[in-house]
Amino acid sequence: IAGLPAQASPATVTAEAAGEESFAVCTACHGDNGEGNEALKVPPLAGMEDWYVARQMRKFQAGVRGAIEDDRLGTQMASMAQTVDGIAAYVRSLSR
Repeated sequence: IAGLPAQASPATVTAEAAGEESFAVCTACHGDNGEGNEALKVPPLAGMEDWYVARQMRKFQAGVRGAIEDDRLGTQMASMAQTVDGIAAYVRSLSR
């Protein structure tokens, strides 16, 4: 599978003008370019599929993720998941 050529999938989330601006909150942990931070155990976001990012953020909003009391990073992420579609669309536009 790794030898197959990479194919870009079409965008599935409509970008909001506020996506890039809203992503500024994410950069504290995920990096200016969505590169992640191994030291903080924060995954890279750059180039992720917009539908996946939006789905995970909605799970944080709904309390499906980040609800375990001693999951400090999950709890923090739950409070950060706000402008879902705009951020998801912006993350998709970042280079891996």
